[in-house]
Amino acid sequence: IISQKKRNIQEAIKELEIEILQHLQTQTKLRQTQEFIRSLIDSSLDMIIASDIAEKITQVSPSACNIFGYKREELIGSRLNILFKNIKDYSFIQNELNTKGYYIGEVVNKRKNGDEFTSYLTASPIRNETGELLGFMGISRDITEIKKAEIALKNSEERYRLLVENS
Repeated sequence: IISQKKRNIQEAIKELEIEILQHLQTQTKLRQTQEFIRSLIDSSLDMIIASDIAEKITQVSPSACNIFGYKREELIGSRLNILFKNIKDYSFIQNELNTKGYYIGEVVNKRKNGDEFTSYLTASPIRNETGELLGFMGISRDITEIKKAEIALKNSEERYRLLVENS
């Protein structure tokens, strides 16, 4: 009976060792995945911002910090709406996320110093494997210079058209 108990204890210890090893391997894989995702976010030239379901910022790329003029610590925990010029635009985007499940389009953003700029935003909900809403993700690019070039081209075309009509 004692030797049987001893064998049972040894088997339990071996099983526990295997479980611990598997747990350590899982932790290592999780850490590697987190580091990879952080590297992707940190190396992106586009602005990447994630929020929780309360619409408070949880992740932000360095490019977003640079373009908006905030330090990372200032943005984490802040509400997303501080980044928009017009609260109606923000509400419209939230409505699109809730009804269509995504938003793609232009939006006017606001820097920390109050300056405005136009960006092209793609936003979507973040869900876990069971479909539960965890938050929102937005990736955007400053298109202010493109918009200025479009206006300049339109003005140039208009001047050319007037010149041709008058000649």
